[in-house]
Amino acid sequence: MLRVFGGDSELVAWIQKLFGLYLTGEKYSKMVCLSGEGGNGKSVLARWLGRILGGFAQMNCPKALLFDAAAASSSAAGAGGGAGARDYGMRQDMLSRAVNDLEARRLVVCDEVGSDLCLSDDKFKQITGGGDTMTARRLHQDARPVDTSQCKILTLANPPFFEVASTEAFRRRLLVVEMPCRFTSNAAEVDHVT
Repeated sequence: MLRVFGGDSELVAWIQKLFGLYLTGEKYSKMVCLSGEGGNGKSVLARWLGRILGGFAQMNCPKALLFDAAAASSSAAGAGGGAGARDYGMRQDMLSRAVNDLEARRLVVCDEVGSDLCLSDDKFKQITGGGDTMTARRLHQDARPVDTSQCKILTLANPPFFEVASTEAFRRRLLVVEMPCRFTSNAAEVDHVT
């Protein structure tokens, strides 16, 4: 861990506590984003956590659960009806089915989150305990509430990463952890990129 985080023992101690929290069913209303160029261990750490958590981890979280397309989020207010309303209904239906994957999960990982996405306040608050339940629906079944209060969100992103078009209070819930090292094809080599 010291190699991955550039020898920062204070950061490593915090990351270890965070990973311990991911093991519990306790609420955590912050989203952690591991950010850095490729080859720095973000995905390796996430896979390691997934193996430890087993069925309590959702490793391929559909990005639509947390994000909107950046262009769509700014133009969504102007969409009136017709095809826009149909698309919204289809997205809501898809989201309610994807929420099923969050049931009884303690860690939700969104990988390769790019700059073409905008974090959705409402979705984030719902998943991290803003309402404790979300509406889920399986194909050809009625909607039902799903408890998402145990979910903690980890995103992995290469800069520049997703937009946060939100209030200052919401921005405080986002913790960005820079990954300062880059590992080359030779596992013994570490390139400190700062």
